[in-house]
Parts: sequence; structure tokens; C-alpha cells
Amino acid sequence: MAYCNHCGAYIPDGQTKCLACGFDEQAEQAAAQAAAAQAAAYAEEAKAREQAAEDARAEVERRRAQRQEYNKTWAANEQRNRRMEEEFRRRQNMEEEFRRRRQEAEERAQSFVNRAAAGQQAEKDAGQAEGENSTRGLAALSYLWLLFLIPMFSSRSDDFSKYHAKQGAKLAIAAVIGNIVGGLFGFAWAVDILAVVLAVKGIGNAVNGRKQELPVIGKWFNF
Repeated sequence: MAYCNHCGAYIPDGQTKCLACGFDEQAEQAAAQAAAAQAAAYAEEAKAREQAAEDARAEVERRRAQRQEYNKTWAANEQRNRRMEEEFRRRQNMEEEFRRRRQEAEERAQSFVNRAAAGQQAEKDAGQAEGENSTRGLAALSYLWLLFLIPMFSSRSDDFSKYHAKQGAKLAIAAVIGNIVGGLFGFAWAVDILAVVLAVKGIGNAVNGRKQELPVIGKWFNF
């Protein structure tokens, strides 16, 4: 025998629903269990959502920390690269400055060498010109009568002076012979004029550095 928990009325055997108020204890229990299950499901779902939110926040934080670490690494690498570039440019500038100074030093050294060489060449040319002038002056004496003996015996190693000394000797010999013959036939004066002309010709050749034979008598004989 059972009584209704809601109104206290008698509930016949085999029945679960109160005939007086209509309260059904089993249905209420089932509804309560369903509501409890639904509440539990809602709680589980809320917990799952909260966990998902927590996981999402953790993932965001992890990514933020990862991004921050990446930014730190990138900044460190960028700073290192900039320092390397600055060091490279500094070394490049130093090398360029070194090459520039070395080139300037080489140019100064080359200029000094060129000036020294030019000075030596000038001294050499001056000495050579002085020697040539001295040689030419000595060769010019060959056409002044017996003065050909001076270059003939004092400049045996100088072919130029020796050449003109021989030409002067030929002129002196020809003048002597011409004066002897001219004295016999009365044209010694013409021989003297011709000797002077030939002497002037020979002196001109000697002064101008030419090895040129005198006209007519230059090929008479060799000695």
C-alpha cells in the first residue's frame, strides 16, 4: 500500500500516479534524474569550454612567448649583421685608404726616381755634349795648318777627331805642294785661296759633327 508524497492520498497497488492530485513519483524522479543529467552535461560542457578557453589562452601565451623569443633572436641577429656590415665597411675603408696611401707613396717614389733619372740623364747629356763640343773643337783645329798634329796624336782613341786630323793633314800637304808648284808658275795666290776655302769647309764639317771628306783632295791618299 502506498500513499502520495504530495497530497497524502491512497495510491492503489500497481499504480505510480496519484488519483487525487495526479502526482507521479516515478515520473518526477525520472524528470529529476534527467534534469540532473542535463545539468551535469551542461556543467561538463561548461568545464570543457572553460578548459578550451584555458587551452586557447595557453596557446596564445605560448605563441606570444614564441613570437617574443623569435623577435629577440631576430633582433640579436640583425644587430650582429649590422655590426658585421659596419666592420666590413670599416675594413673596406681601411683597405681603400691603405691602397690610396700606398699608391701615393709609389707615385712619390716613382716621381723621385724619374727626377733622379732625369737629373742623371741631364748630367750625362751635359757631359756628353761637353765632350762632343770638346771633340768637335779639337777636330776643327785639324784644318789650321800644322795644328792637325794635336788631334792626330792626342786623340788616337777618338775616331772623329782622328778622321778630321787626317783630312787636315791632306789639306796641309796639298797646300805645300800647291804653293811650290804655284810659285813656279805664278798662281800660288789661287792655291792659298783654295786652301782657305777648303779649311773653312773642313772646320764647318767638324763643328757640325759631320765626317765628310774635303772636295778633290779628300780621296787622294789614305794613311
